[in-house]
Amino acid sequence: MKTLVFGGVVLVAVAAATHVRAADVLLTAPAMAPVYNWSTCYGGGNVGYGSSLDETITFTGSDEAAFFSTNQFPRYIAVKPKGAIAGAQIGCNVQSALWVYGVEADLQWSDIKATGTVSPVPRTGTQFGTTASESRKWFGTVGGAPACW
Repeated sequence: MKTLVFGGVVLVAVAAATHVRAADVLLTAPAMAPVYNWSTCYGGGNVGYGSSLDETITFTGSDEAAFFSTNQFPRYIAVKPKGAIAGAQIGCNVQSALWVYGVEADLQWSDIKATGTVSPVPRTGTQFGTTASESRKWFGTVGGAPACW
C-alpha cells in the first residue's frame, strides 16, 4: 500500500512540475527567413601578374623548308612573356522570383611581354639574325547568364 501511495505522490509531483515548466515557456512566432534581393549594379578593380603558357615562337610558312634546309637556324625563338595585369569590371543583376539575370564586362591592361633573338649556328658567311617579340596590351570579356538560387 505504501508503494501505491508513494507512486501516486510521485505521479502528482511530476505532473505539477510539468505544468509549471510549461507555463514558463514564452510563445513566440517563428523567425522569418531573410528575404534576399540580388538586383544591383556593382564595380571593382583588380591587379595581378601573368605569364604565357607558350614559351616559344615557332617559324612556319611556305618558305620554312628552304629557310631551315641549311640546319644553321633554329626553328623557334625562346620567349617567356610575363608581366603585370590591372583592370576593372562592372556588372548588373536583376532578380525575378528565384532567377537572377546578370551581365558583366571587364577591361584589362597588360604588361605581359618578352623578346627573343637568334642567329645562325654555326656562324659562317654573311651574318644575320632575327628577333621575335610577343606582347599583350589590352584584353577584356563580356558575359551574362541566368542563375537560379
